[in-house]
Amino acid sequence: LEMMFAAARHGVRKDVIELRDVRIEFPLNLPVGKKFDTQVVLNPIDSGYEVGIYIKTNLGSWNSYAKGKVLIVETSEQELQ
Repeated sequence: LEMMFAAARHGVRKDVIELRDVRIEFPLNLPVGKKFDTQVVLNPIDSGYEVGIYIKTNLGSWNSYAKGKVLIVETSEQELQ
């Protein structure tokens, strides 16, 4: 979830976002000392963005580990204080 949240805040550049409909498709097992190529992808949709976490396999393909939606929450300045 933290990878999704960080990518969304960076990519969308809004202070208040919401993750919805998050699906963990496979557990993300990252052994200590082993390196992995990962990517978090944001794709625009009508209601915000789709977000996905992918890891590159030894064969060069990308496997999906989690997917969800990022919604931008509209707030006033007073609500943020």
